[in-house]
Amino acid sequence: MTPALLRKGFSLIEILIALAIMALMLIPLWNQFAQSTSIIRIGQHDLEVLNIGLSFTSQASLFDFERMTYLPKSPITQIGSGDIQLEGYRIHLPSWNSQLMKLESEVRELGSSLAPRDLKIVQLTVRWKESLGPERVGVFPVLLTKKRFRE
Repeated sequence: MTPALLRKGFSLIEILIALAIMALMLIPLWNQFAQSTSIIRIGQHDLEVLNIGLSFTSQASLFDFERMTYLPKSPITQIGSGDIQLEGYRIHLPSWNSQLMKLESEVRELGSSLAPRDLKIVQLTVRWKESLGPERVGVFPVLLTKKRFRE
């Protein structure tokens, strides 16, 4: 028998070459994995902001028109587990990451000196910034009217 036929394993050089080829094939996969996790995180933050906005708009639509007064843009802080205070109203929002997201509220009257001010906007603005990319903003306005229309 020849020595080549007696060989039963791989040499160290063959194993190192195989590992190097496998590493070169795995680098693009690792980059895709890292990119997909950052995209998933951005999507999760977008979904959190939408949940906060929907919760705010559904509760703010029940506010009393007369009770809401002009309120310039002001930051919102949590007073409980996701609860905020706005013009005497306690609003329950889904909890948010206060280090990542900044919430502001604003109340404005619509109209001019010639027309009565029968409309008010209560607005929630959410600002957040991902580690990469520009600052993102979500705006959730609610229109309040002086008169309630019933069918």
